[in-house]
Amino acid sequence: MKDIDTINCDLEITQANELFKTNLGFYPLDFCYPFGDYSEKTNKYMVENTNYSRIYTSKRIYSYKILDRIIFGRNGISVDYDMSFYRKVVEGYNNCAYKVFRTLLNIRSVFRRIL
Repeated sequence: MKDIDTINCDLEITQANELFKTNLGFYPLDFCYPFGDYSEKTNKYMVENTNYSRIYTSKRIYSYKILDRIIFGRNGISVDYDMSFYRKVVEGYNNCAYKVFRTLLNIRSVFRRIL
């Protein structure tokens, strides 16, 4: 999906969402790019033409907003990872957003003890 002009959006996005609605009773709010391939043009299309609230990429990036949608960076998984590293990735410890969230919780905890 890196080049939005080379895919059949109706088939790959619209009809897929209709299958969710028909079979599960709801439209998905999350979208993850197949193989993580995307471009800013693809993100723009997804934000302007779908109902996804959260769009996931395979890049290690900080999350950011386009209009009211959130573009999330995520961590890829490799067969070269040892089990301890893989476990940390799956648990979210290797995600930038998680690290910021944990830091804010720690700061809040410190302030509560002080006050």
